[in-house]
Amino acid sequence: MAGLKLGTEASFTVQGRNGFGTGPASAPSAPALVVSGAAAPGARVATKTIGAWSGLKGSGAVKAKVGAGGTCKVAGAAVVMVKAGLCTVNVSRGKAKAQAVILVG
Repeated sequence: MAGLKLGTEASFTVQGRNGFGTGPASAPSAPALVVSGAAAPGARVATKTIGAWSGLKGSGAVKAKVGAGGTCKVAGAAVVMVKAGLCTVNVSRGKAKAQAVILVG
């Protein structure tokens, strides 16, 4: 998508259109961090940091937990992809929460 700046957060909406007209826009998604390093589906990429949680407000330690599916796991301060698929990482610090979604084909 054009116009996105690396390292900033962006929210997205979806709006469908068909032969009957245009539907209403969805509610905005939770903010997501814009990162680089995406490759064509099936391509291998080197291990690299794709996000940082420095902007997560609150106090205390940052906690990360992966969603269901077994595509990734938390290993210390890293998220390790186990297999191709969609990885959802929920991060919290005190009452502040954020979510990252990583897709590996």
